[in-house]
This record gives sequence, structure tokens and C-alpha cells, in this order.
Amino acid sequence: MDVSQTYSLEEVITRTSGGSPLPRRKSHLEVRIAVDEDSERDKNSSGSSGRDKKEEPIDVEGQKPKERQSTLGKQVHKASNWLAPHFAWIAPNNILSKWKPVIRCALAAWLSGILFIVPATENAMGQASFLVLIASFLSPPNDPFMAVLERETMILLFVCLAWDITLTTSGLFPYPYYILGQVIVIPLAIHSAVALLLSVLVFPSSISALFTTRLQSSIGPLITSMELHRKLLQTPTDSPDFNPKDILAAVNQAEGSLVQLAAAARLLKMDIIFDRFSPGDFAELHKLTRRLVVRSNGMTVYFSLVDPTRERFPVTPATSRPQSPGMTPTVSRPPSPDGGSRNDAPASPDEDIPRSSASSLHHRKPPRFHTPGGRMHHRQSIHHRDNHSHHLHHNLLHSSLLHLAISRNPEHAVGVFESNRYLGLESTLMSHPDADMLSAHTTKLLDESADELIGGCIDALKVVNTWMGQLRHGRFGFWFAKVNEKKLREEKIQKYEEAKAVLEEMLARFRLQKRHKVLEPYRSAFDPESDPNSELTEIPPHRYLFNCYVYQFHLMQFAIVMIDMLAEIIRLERLREKNKLWTPAEPIRNLLSWGTWEAAEHMDKYDEEDPDMIQGVEPAWLNDLGKAEPRDPDALPPQNTFQAFMNKLHGIFAALSGGNTLFALKAALLTVILCIPSFLKESGSFAYRHKFVWGVFMGQLTMARFRGDTSFGFVARIFSTFFGGLVGLVMWYVSAGNGNGNPYGLAAVFAVCFPFFFFARLYWPGPPMTNLIFFVTSALVVGYSYQDEHLVTASSPGAGFSVFW
Repeated sequence: MDVSQTYSLEEVITRTSGGSPLPRRKSHLEVRIAVDEDSERDKNSSGSSGRDKKEEPIDVEGQKPKERQSTLGKQVHKASNWLAPHFAWIAPNNILSKWKPVIRCALAAWLSGILFIVPATENAMGQASFLVLIASFLSPPNDPFMAVLERETMILLFVCLAWDITLTTSGLFPYPYYILGQVIVIPLAIHSAVALLLSVLVFPSSISALFTTRLQSSIGPLITSMELHRKLLQTPTDSPDFNPKDILAAVNQAEGSLVQLAAAARLLKMDIIFDRFSPGDFAELHKLTRRLVVRSNGMTVYFSLVDPTRERFPVTPATSRPQSPGMTPTVSRPPSPDGGSRNDAPASPDEDIPRSSASSLHHRKPPRFHTPGGRMHHRQSIHHRDNHSHHLHHNLLHSSLLHLAISRNPEHAVGVFESNRYLGLESTLMSHPDADMLSAHTTKLLDESADELIGGCIDALKVVNTWMGQLRHGRFGFWFAKVNEKKLREEKIQKYEEAKAVLEEMLARFRLQKRHKVLEPYRSAFDPESDPNSELTEIPPHRYLFNCYVYQFHLMQFAIVMIDMLAEIIRLERLREKNKLWTPAEPIRNLLSWGTWEAAEHMDKYDEEDPDMIQGVEPAWLNDLGKAEPRDPDALPPQNTFQAFMNKLHGIFAALSGGNTLFALKAALLTVILCIPSFLKESGSFAYRHKFVWGVFMGQLTMARFRGDTSFGFVARIFSTFFGGLVGLVMWYVSAGNGNGNPYGLAAVFAVCFPFFFFARLYWPGPPMTNLIFFVTSALVVGYSYQDEHLVTASSPGAGFSVFW
């Protein structure tokens, strides 16, 4: 049998008849061949599937190991990317200089915990002995001795705590118990003694060392910002890498460090140190550093002025005109006449409508109604008119309702004319068709003019940073042989003088020559032979020149400050040759003063950005000018004594409605409301049993003037209390086991946990309130639990989970 011929015949039959081919009975040979082919195919498929199963088995969920590993790897990578920013603060702080205060604080807390565990000292501290643990986290001795002394002396926070506990508990005694506050004072006094002792004995530091460290924290970001300035000016303005984000971050970091620097500078005159330099010698360096930060911030203004950065620093609205309505009103077609023959009907709908009306309708129709076959569509509608008359009525009604719904007048936009006028002035006066090219060209010229001076400032900053890092080297050199000490000091002074001379030469060259390079596009304006109306000699807008002048001005001022700083370093190196013991320049009693220590501390003759300061005017003369205050629109100045008295009285009553006064009243009202359950007979025992006093204390601790801060403090307190309580539960049950509290186990747990706790307490960059309440709650759970098991009290919340709850 010829199979191919049969198939050809079937195809011919199929194509000619247009139907399906007739069924044909297969021969035995065809059936045998088909069966053999099917069996061979099954073998091959089963063998290949067996090999596949052997190589890559499939689990219950239908995933192969490779797929599961890839999915798991993606999940791990995603989780690590999410966690990495939250733990990025660990690496920069994981250095020896950062661990020293951590070890000091952890050791102080551990010693306080030992005093809390020992039965004799626990009984001596009384029922509130756990406060020694809480105070260790509220006031850790991480600062130098003088700062710790000031903080432990002005313990206003602990005073509020003593008031809360004393006033809410004294109502439970049937007789006057005036020494109730002794229960709070003794644990806090023991904590202060431990903190002061360890701040002297364990890794002691001075205010001067803290000040120079924080001064380096301000100089370091300035070095980074100047290096980024140099790199960014060499980047094309149309490049995606032209982004001043890193520069702004470095400047903000330097500016943020000034707050801590000022806090250390306030205590410089109270420092006790053995060194070549007096603590008061750093006051001038503090002023110069502040001026450096101001000038570095002014240099970043250039990047907010150039045109390529307008998208990153938006100035104008995004749209230039009011948006069109979302839909265009729909105009229905005029109805066709009900009667008449086909010949009476117009050939086109436009023939029944005046030209003006048709034109207006054409413009008012939405684009979807514009079809090329308009006449064909009209003829089809006439053909189906009799069959769909009720549909036509429904369509007309729907079109009328739609037209009524969307044809209502929308609300008028506010300030449309002013916005369009402003945008028109901006487009005509502030923009240029070649703005991108001009920005790129002026930035290139600015780079050519300022690159050398920026490099000189970077080198000078590095010299200053190195000098600050070597201030405390060789203080105890009298124990060893002095070899060429004077020679080494002269070499250092010569090095600083060379750096100062090089920077002065660069600044002089910049003032006389290099800064004029930005004037090249404007040279034709100074050429008398050039035609100002010619297109070849068109002068760019002066805005680009102004931008360059802003940058150059701040750069020159930055270089001048650097020269002054190098000169001050040279003066100090020549003045201070030997190590001395420097005692406080101010009496210790000034730690208790509430006002400023120096009357003219706010005066800075270099502070040019303060509009309220008059340069060169002494404080006494400045006070003679009077204080700038707004006039009272409701009253004239007082003319006699009675009017002056009533004016003063009015000012007192007006001050009572100020923000600070209202905040004080709100805090006082909250304290009274939280204390009421402790004073009522029905709820007094419940409040004392469940320690309502901590509700009062936490309410005062999280109270803030503004609603946003108060809401955040409330939410942060809830989360911190929950997770801190969980950590306290873990610590307690690990130390106690199945018993009632093992003192040795608790001391071991404190020794293991406290270093990590204080590392997070000091360096975690989160909100301070969240950080503080977390560790305070952990100490509360452990302290109450141990005290309940080893000290008999009138009312105890229990131990472990009952305390947490």
C-alpha cells in the first residue's frame, strides 16, 4: 500500500470538496509501527524523567533544591538589605575610643547592681533600692569628671521622681512621715558616688580631650565636603553624577556636631588637666570652627542657584497653566423628523444647522465623535430609524443627562493670574535659551579659577586635623629621657608656617588673577570696539556671574578663616612649651549658677550673618540702643507712672497665655489627674499595688509642648515599655531559673548584658525617649522581681511576668 499516495488523495478530496476527509481503516503494518513508536517514546520519556528525578528531586511543595536555594537567598538578601541601614551605626562606633566610656558605664551599673544584690546594702537603701539600677541608665557616667559632677549635682529629673513617690505615698500613712523621701535619696546618692568615682578611676578623660575630639568631628566632615566640592566642579553639569547631595550631607554633619562642641566648650574653664595647653586656649579655635561651618554652608548655595539643579531644588510650580477639564461636554445630535419620506430628509446633518453653530459644535465634540465616514454613519442611522426609535429616545435622554451633569461650571482656581504672571516674568527675565550651556560653561570656568584654592584649603584642614589629634601626645614625657624635644617642636612650627604661607600665596593669586576667569563670557562688555547689538557679542545674563561670585566669596572667606586658624596654632605652639597642671579658671560654685557664665558670650565679632548684632559695638553700648520689640497696635507708649504700671501688668497677664505657660499648666494638670487614683480611698490600694507612681513619672517624662512630640512620646513609650519588659523578663528568668532569684546568676547576667546595653544606650541614633524607656523598663522588671523575692514590702507586684504585666 502506498501511504503517501493515499494521503495525497485525501488532501485532494479535502480541498476540492471543502469538507473533512473520509475515514480510512489503517493496515496492520501501520498499527504495528505506531505501537512501536509509542512504546519507544514512553521508554525515552520515562528514562529521562528518571534521570531528572535522580539529579534534581522535587520536594513536597513542588520546588527543586536549586529553586529553593535561590528563593531563600533572595529572601535573605532582601532581609539583609532591610536590616543593614538599621545597624549601620555599629561599625563606626566599634573602636577603642568609643568602647572606653561604654566600659566605664557598664562597670558603674554592675557595681550598682552588686550593691543592690548584697542584702546589707539592699536593706540600707530601703524599699526603693531598685532606683540605683534605673539611675544607672538615666544618668550614665559617659562624660568627663566635671560634666558628670555637674549632671549629678543638678539632678532635677530625680527631684521630680522623689516628689512623685513622696507625695503619692505619704497619703497612705495615718501619721506624718517626713523622712519618706529618704527612701529615694539614698539610692540616688549611692549612684552619684559610684558614677563620680569611676569617672576618675576608669578611663578618665578631661573636658579638653572631649572638646578636641568633638572639634575633630567638625573638621573631618569639612575635609570631606571640600574634596567633594573639587570633584563635583569637575563633573559636567548635564551628567547624572552632578548631584550635591553628598556635599550637603557632609556639611550638615559638621553643622550638627557644633551643638555637642558648644556643650563641651561651656565647661572648658572648669577643667582640670595636665597638659601644655590651657583649656581656655581652645576658645578661639571654637569660634574659628563655627565660622568655617558657616562658610562651607554658604558654598553649597551655588548648587541651588545653577539651572541644572532646578529639578533637585524645585523653585517654581510644575504646571504653567490651569489644567483642562477631564471631559468635554457632549452635544447630542438634533432629532430626525418623525414623518416624511427619505427624500425629505437632508443628506447631511450639517444642512439643517447654521454654519456657525455647526462649527461650534465641531469644536466642542470630543475626538471620539470625529469619524471619517460621517455620511455613511448617517445613512445607516436613517436605515435603522424605524426599527430603533425607542433606542433613539433613550440615547437622547442619556445624552441630555450627561450634558447636564458635566456642563456645570467648575470652581475657579485661586491665583491663576498671579501664577501666570510670575511664570511669564520668569520665562522672559530669568530663563535663557542656552541656560544649560551657560551653566556648564560657567561651572567649568569656576572650577578652573577655584581648584587651586580648594586644594590648598583641603591641605590646611588636614594639617589642623592632624594637630588636634596630637595635642595630648607626650604629656607624661618627663618620665622618660627627652631627646631633641625642642627641635621636634620647631620642625612642627615650621611645617605649620609653611602651610600657612602656601595658603596665603594661593589666596593672593586667587584674588589677583584666578577669580577673574569667570569674567571671560563678559569680556565683550568691556571692549569699546565691540557692537553690543551684535549676535556674536551677545552677553550672557549676569545671574551666572552672580552665582560664581557667591561661591568665590565664601571660598575666600573660608581660606581667610583657615589662615587665622593656622596662625592661632602657631601662636599656641610658641606660647606653650612645657606641661603644666591647669586648675579651673572659674570657681566650682558656678556649676550651680542658672545664668550664663560670661555676659558677652553671645557676642561674636565675626558673626556677620546675625542681623541683630552690630559689628564693633560693645555690650553696654548695645543695651543703650534698646531692645527691638514690635509696637502694640492697641495702645500708645505709656506717658506716666500709672500707665507704665498698667502696661506692665498687662504684659504679665499676656505672658500667661504664652506657649510655655500653657505647656506648664498642661503638664501640671496631667500630673494631678494621674495622682488622683492614689489619693482616693476606693482606688488607693489598687494604685499602690500596681505602682501608679510610674505612670505619673512616665507621663512627665514623655510630656512635650507640641502635639506631635507628645503623640510620638506616647507611642514610643508603649513600644519601648513592651520590648524593654520582654528583655527584662529574659534577664530575670535566665538568672533565676526555677528558683526565687539567684544573686550570683543575676550578677553574671548583669556582667554579660550591661556592656551591650550601654553600647546601644550611648550610640544608638534612634529617638532618645525610645532608647531611655527601653532600658529603664528592663531595669524595673529585674529590680522589682528581685526585691519582691528578697525584701519584705507592704505591697509587691510580684516577680517576673506579673511585674511586666
